[in-house]
Amino acid sequence: MLTVVVGVAGGAVLWIGGDRTFVTHPVSLAALGGAAVGVATWTGPDDGSSTRRVRWGLAWSLVSYLLLGGWATAAPGGVAAGLWSVAWVPVTTLLAVLGLLAAGLRRTAVVLGSLTAVAVVAGALLVRPEAPFAGVATVAPDGWSSTSPVVVDALTVTWTVTLLVCLAMATRTAVRASLIDRRRLARAAAVTSTAPCLVLACLGLAVLRDPGDVDPGTGSVAYLGTVAAFALLAAWVEATERPAAVRAVAAAWAASVVVLAGVAVAGPLAEGSLAVAVLAVVLVTALVGAGTVVALARFEAWSRPPPPRAVTRTVPGLSPRENDVLAATATGATNAAVAAELFLSERTVEQHLRSIFTKLDLGEHGGSNRRVRAAAIWWEHQRSRESA
Repeated sequence: MLTVVVGVAGGAVLWIGGDRTFVTHPVSLAALGGAAVGVATWTGPDDGSSTRRVRWGLAWSLVSYLLLGGWATAAPGGVAAGLWSVAWVPVTTLLAVLGLLAAGLRRTAVVLGSLTAVAVVAGALLVRPEAPFAGVATVAPDGWSSTSPVVVDALTVTWTVTLLVCLAMATRTAVRASLIDRRRLARAAAVTSTAPCLVLACLGLAVLRDPGDVDPGTGSVAYLGTVAAFALLAAWVEATERPAAVRAVAAAWAASVVVLAGVAVAGPLAEGSLAVAVLAVVLVTALVGAGTVVALARFEAWSRPPPPRAVTRTVPGLSPRENDVLAATATGATNAAVAAELFLSERTVEQHLRSIFTKLDLGEHGGSNRRVRAAAIWWEHQRSRESA
């Protein structure tokens, strides 16, 4: 918290003293500082989990972004501006790493982190600012040059493609998950998707600047606010199980697509008729919005837990949950299938079955399987009700 206060206060002093750049703008300071505090707040108690450490890393990366911006403004130079120019890459990567770890894809997270480290070092050494923070938008290609454009472009493309591959892997993990893990892993995939969505959103800001003709300074402040907002979004989605979290991620994707598609469609049309261009943007927004609503409805139906199996007649002496387990087992379901249906772990199912066998006095004798004999008892109780 103290570091955030120092960073925000230092930027405010620079702004008041006349160094008014988009990185010392009050909105930029509030966005990055507030996001860092928010992400740190959602880290929760120390439970030793890897995701908690990543959330702390995300908070510190936002603080570093804030401090580097103040340094590059107060003492402009190649080193400060070069480091600041690539500081957004670790922030974006940590969004994906947070989701990958939540999905259990630790090796994939390590690969992405290693590639990011190479890209950051190369970018800091090879990228040179032409006019650092002199009103030139961070996403404007005319504001930066490179001593080796081919290497920088290759690393950028490779890193971006890797983000998409990570998203595909997290999505595949969710699709193949059992019912008991489906919603949790789908949320992890949503967290992973915030990284490429942030890249898409920043690209949308670049499109708004040219050909959209948005003021570069305004666009740059919006860029920093977008980075901060996505960090908060990813941390919130990972920390909560509320349906609104995944809906917020879907809304972020929809907004990014609308900006890019809207400008792409409206740009050529605006030269002929402004009214037609506006109508085209409205149509694109409506189509993307409708598609998002339909996709969310299908997702929530797919991830909704099914109701527990109805027990028509209980077996005396067994608890309600034990009757549920026995009812599912009597249909021939495996322990894994019973666990998925009742939203239990396989170990818990095994414990319930051992308790059932004990209560029904089903010892290991007679050469018959206890599972089969327990199922026979359950079916006998169902038939006894039908005959009653």
